[in-house]
Amino acid sequence: MKRSIFITFCLFLGLLAFAQLPELTLEQHLEDYDFAVKYIEDNYSGFSFWVTDSSRSDYEVTKSRLRGEVERGERPGWDAVAAYTGWFNDLHLYLSVNYNGINQHSYHQRHMTSYASQMEEYEPKPVAIKVTDKTFLVRFPSCGGNPDMKWIKKSIKQYKKSHCKNRT
Repeated sequence: MKRSIFITFCLFLGLLAFAQLPELTLEQHLEDYDFAVKYIEDNYSGFSFWVTDSSRSDYEVTKSRLRGEVERGERPGWDAVAAYTGWFNDLHLYLSVNYNGINQHSYHQRHMTSYASQMEEYEPKPVAIKVTDKTFLVRFPSCGGNPDMKWIKKSIKQYKKSHCKNRT
């Protein structure tokens, strides 16, 4: 019985994947685009990093151009949103849309970002140390085996022996 329900559910999901999205009006496309722009301008933490005094003009031109293309019916709202988010060159804003069976995500970035070239060398070491009479610091630079369980157990014992109330 459970197997039949599971198979039926999978078939239902498969049919949904092939379902066609409803056609939107021009106003709905514009509403979607405007909503995405306002949301990103108000909430995206990287906005001030990407939109600076030197890039603001390019940003405004791109934003207006994309809206104009939606207004003239040259591109759907979701496609303009994808192009807009691509302007930021940030994978956190990656947009992938499946429309009419075609995977549309060609605008997720202007170009591939090399985060390594934008960062200073950051190679913290594991630390377990009493900082003050009240504070004990434990730093795990990675959850991928560095530090190992032996080090972690030793750090916990050090913390307990320290009688510190605060952990950072």
